Amino acid sequence: MGYIDFMPAAPASTVPGKSLSRFIAAAALFMVILLASCRSTANGTPENTFTVPENLPPLISYAMRHIPDIPENESQIFIITSAASSLTGRDNPDDARRVLDLGENLIEGSSSRRRIELLIELSRNYVEAGVISQSIALLEQALTLTESSDQDQTRGRLVQEIITVCFSIGSDALDLLRQAVQKIYIIEDYRLRADLLLDTARRYQESGEGQRSNTLLQQAIPAASSIENQLARARSFSQLALRLTEEGNSDLALRYVNKSVEILQTDGTAAPMGSGIPGTTSDEQISQTLIFLARGGNAGEALSFSNMISNDRLRLNALLEIARAFYESDQLLQSDLVFERIFSILERNAPDELVVSMLLNISQTYFELNDPASAELYLEATESYFDRITDISQKDSLLLEAAILYARLNRLESALETIAQISDPFFVARGYSSVVNEQLNTLGSGDEGPSDELTRRFEDLLERALNTEQESSSLEDVLRNEIAQLYQRLNSFDLALGLASVIQDSYLKALTLSQLHAGLSGTDEEAAIIESYSRLLLP
Repeated sequence: MGYIDFMPAAPASTVPGKSLSRFIAAAALFMVILLASCRSTANGTPENTFTVPENLPPLISYAMRHIPDIPENESQIFIITSAASSLTGRDNPDDARRVLDLGENLIEGSSSRRRIELLIELSRNYVEAGVISQSIALLEQALTLTESSDQDQTRGRLVQEIITVCFSIGSDALDLLRQAVQKIYIIEDYRLRADLLLDTARRYQESGEGQRSNTLLQQAIPAASSIENQLARARSFSQLALRLTEEGNSDLALRYVNKSVEILQTDGTAAPMGSGIPGTTSDEQISQTLIFLARGGNAGEALSFSNMISNDRLRLNALLEIARAFYESDQLLQSDLVFERIFSILERNAPDELVVSMLLNISQTYFELNDPASAELYLEATESYFDRITDISQKDSLLLEAAILYARLNRLESALETIAQISDPFFVARGYSSVVNEQLNTLGSGDEGPSDELTRRFEDLLERALNTEQESSSLEDVLRNEIAQLYQRLNSFDLALGLASVIQDSYLKALTLSQLHAGLSGTDEEAAIIESYSRLLLP
């Protein structure tokens, strides 16, 4: 019996594939912290020393005192920006600026590319702290340094990040924004140039600058038309059509929809694989083209070319977007028919890992659409597939995602039963902490919080996570960082600070302290707890 036999029918009242799972985003952030932790424990001696500003809040001061013990400049600056964000979040921009000023002194020892990235990161924090002039000064330095890069991809990405910060600043950064946009025109890769022009046009449109947006769209036309690879050109034309549709220029949009479709009709796969498209395949180009077409109101055309995609995962992702586009245009029958095609592909030849991944994606989508009943049905449908997955690492990752979804649906026991099937002890520990995190999110941020009974249950789960034996002290410290913040959310600040005090890694200890500062409520009890742990929190 195939899984279709017990799968629920796809309701017409839902929208598939609305957004990427928050689990994936959280995992990405976690990996950034883990990698930074690994870097901070590398052999080496800190080259930079500095004096910690006086009269900072205690936890921030303690965090800053650990910075000289962190070997790499990049990790040191990460702590500085984390501390500044915590200070800004607690309405203390003056202290945030004093902390950020230290970061500027640490940038000099970095490579050219990293120096640009760090200048941009510091500028973002100065914006948060309300110090616009300094933010612009750092961005100007970063923009000048981009000229030293001889790689279009690197230079384009950095210019795009500078443009993003300029838009967050607003009118004070208009001159700098125009200078950054000019850098796009010297990028020789036409595909990249078109992408950057279209993205910047979108940002102008969102900022209410329709005229500037239209100017960039017109400049994107020759760039897109100059792309040598046929599929890459079709992709850019479809993206251009989407932006023109958003601008209300439906006639011109239709022209580029037709150009994109014409390339697909003449079998764009005849173009050399990857020609002029570093790191991308024909399937990826076609998938992206169809997604842009669907989002631009051309779901029917996109659907007719979906079979050109040979990679099942890419085709399924495109079909999810097409089904959503049909729904959003009130074509509910067509949306359901696309859903049926998705299930047909899964039933016919998809490996079990892909079936589970897609069902989890659909379940997450229903949850986001406030349809928990459908979300549970699709989530439960994954259960019979886990035993068939032979790749233990892949299986553990999918089980963790399923446990998190059960927690979001307020099915705590089902989440714990799912965690019990995980093999890797680190994934087990992360499962417990993630379940507590999701349950707290479900309860909201009201003053009452969880009941005493539920708080004790959550604390028990976090203790289980801490008692799960890990392969290294670095992994143990990563878990302590995560769980300390959860203890604070449970109003167990003494447990949170006690956990922070036993973290061995200087980077993670400093990060944990700066994060805990952001969650303080400012009570005398908290101050007394901080004082009692002060000796254990210092280097």
